[in-house]
Amino acid sequence: MSRQKGDIMYSRKELLAVPKDNELHELHGVSGVYIIPNGRKHDSGYSCMDFVAEFKDDKKPLVRFGGGTDAIDMIGEHFKVDCLYPSRIICIWNRRTFSVEWIGCSSIYLREATEPRQTAD
Repeated sequence: MSRQKGDIMYSRKELLAVPKDNELHELHGVSGVYIIPNGRKHDSGYSCMDFVAEFKDDKKPLVRFGGGTDAIDMIGEHFKVDCLYPSRIICIWNRRTFSVEWIGCSSIYLREATEPRQTAD
């Protein structure tokens, strides 16, 4: 991709060109997830979605996953949602990193990373 990491203006074509990995079930250190409706209808009647994860570590490549998911659960307080123009791709991001989990079900879970606790000396 010709764009630099952190420049979140990816096109639909660029995101769909990211190789898909259906073997993944958990990702850590994620800084953003792009949501791409894939045109398939889930048994629930909702549209299925593909996802592309971007990592805080600039050396890690983008990862595409999903396809049968129709729901997203966000666990944490700092999630933000943007809609890229003109692609209409939705991006979920967080000031902190987060993990993405899905295990053979129609939902994925975005869990905000917790900051290390301060210990009293």
